Amino acid sequence: MTSTTLPNLAERLAALETALAGLQRTLEADCLIRLRADRDDAFLGQPVRLRAEVTGRLDGRPRAGVPVTFVAAWGHLDATDGSRRRGTSLTRTTLPDGVVEVVLHPPLRQRLGPAEDAALQGALARLDGIAPRPDPAGATFGALVRDYQWDVNKALRQAVDAFFAEFVANEAGGKPDGALGGLWPTWETSVTAYARNGDDPNGPAHGASVWHFAFKDWLRPWLTRYQRELEADSRYEAELSRLRQAGADLSLRFAGIATATRIFVQRQAGLAGRFVGNQASARVLHRLADLDEDIDPEFRNGLHGAAEAVAVGGPAVFEGLGQIGRSGNDQLTRAVDRLETALADKADAAALSQVDARVGDLDRSLAGKAEQAQFAHFQRQIGDRLKTVDTRLEAKVDLTEFRELETRVDGRFDGIGRDLGKRVLEERFLEAGAETAQKLESLSTAIKKKADKGKMTQLAAKVSEVREQVETKADVASHQALRRLIGENLNQLQRRVSGYDVIDGDRLLIDITPIPIGPTPIVPPGDARPGEGGAPEVDRPDAPTDEDDDRDPTG
Repeated sequence: MTSTTLPNLAERLAALETALAGLQRTLEADCLIRLRADRDDAFLGQPVRLRAEVTGRLDGRPRAGVPVTFVAAWGHLDATDGSRRRGTSLTRTTLPDGVVEVVLHPPLRQRLGPAEDAALQGALARLDGIAPRPDPAGATFGALVRDYQWDVNKALRQAVDAFFAEFVANEAGGKPDGALGGLWPTWETSVTAYARNGDDPNGPAHGASVWHFAFKDWLRPWLTRYQRELEADSRYEAELSRLRQAGADLSLRFAGIATATRIFVQRQAGLAGRFVGNQASARVLHRLADLDEDIDPEFRNGLHGAAEAVAVGGPAVFEGLGQIGRSGNDQLTRAVDRLETALADKADAAALSQVDARVGDLDRSLAGKAEQAQFAHFQRQIGDRLKTVDTRLEAKVDLTEFRELETRVDGRFDGIGRDLGKRVLEERFLEAGAETAQKLESLSTAIKKKADKGKMTQLAAKVSEVREQVETKADVASHQALRRLIGENLNQLQRRVSGYDVIDGDRLLIDITPIPIGPTPIVPPGDARPGEGGAPEVDRPDAPTDEDDDRDPTG
């Protein structure tokens, strides 16, 4: 062996020792992870505690201080050290015994409170987790239904509703599928644990383990039991049977069924209870529709449609569809009525005679009307009716016949208008005459002692002129002119009596009532006798005027 061979051999041995040391460090860092759960079977909602044991691959001794990352494919992971750390991925460090634990919970959008979680765990503990198949007809599911329906058991109801909203309402069309005899429906998940060297969460993994678990879904068998109990509700089915046999209108029968269904569903407590109420009422409606073959086909189809609407959206959808249907039926009925009216109004001689007769009846009914405003209102109504008749008849009658009818109608309206105008004018003159006579007589009494004989003679002449014009039914313009003339004369007398003006423009400040029809004698003050010719004398103190010095103070 030469001297040059030994150094080469020494170098090779040193390199080999270096490689072995690195391999030893790698093997010593590598570890085994054993992942286990604290239970073999769990119901949906029950927490599962996962335990990871980390040991050395070469020596099998527990490894302390090793970071272990847990990743859940479904659910949420909680730390067990009170740190309130939670997530789908969670990293914890092994204890001196090489153990680290986390808790797996089903994924809920809103975490349960302590009271709700305790109530749920107590209810789930009564279920048989060993049975390979659920038994909705069993006593445990029946007890859970009664516990949920109990009014004071609000905590359990809220917990069940939270799981129902997460795992049933948004899954499988929202329908229970836990039928008798079927296997347990399950929610499956897997959790992977990675052991890492050092504190770097992104470093290489030195060991891994996967745990697979299936949570038994107790909700669907429980909903099946709940629904069957509600379907057996004799009160609801009896009410539907009564409405089914009722002889009322079809729309009224459906309205009654919708009301009974809404009351039945609203009696159920909780989110899950109302959901089951919808499903149970839908099944009852389907069963009622198929009860016998003699049922009205339209009513049967309506019941099936109502059942589908209730199953999907509840009684509100059923009632909404009913309102839409009634609105559509009303529109269709109105359209048919318009069509029948158009077909019935054919322009033959009989139709024209009927229209003429109806106008004649209207003429007679308006003949006794004495109020001009009412007449105008009736005239507008008849005008609208005649426009409608005109529209319908223009395409169906001969133009000459229609114009003759229009001429007859216009003539009748002109006659009605003249008659009513005359009557209104007579009544207004009667009222104006009575009011004017009363005021003039009162004024005559008041100024007996103060008006000279010449003025009273002029006043009597004017009053006579007014009576003559009223009795001959002068027109309104003449009547107004006479009112102003009378007012001017009265103002002159009044100024002489009391010293103030009673005229404001064209409006009398003294209320002058009309003169009644018929002669009413007005006797000058010198010729008046007690008890005759007007009201009794009334003493009135004189207002001071400029003429008091020239008048007789005794009157």
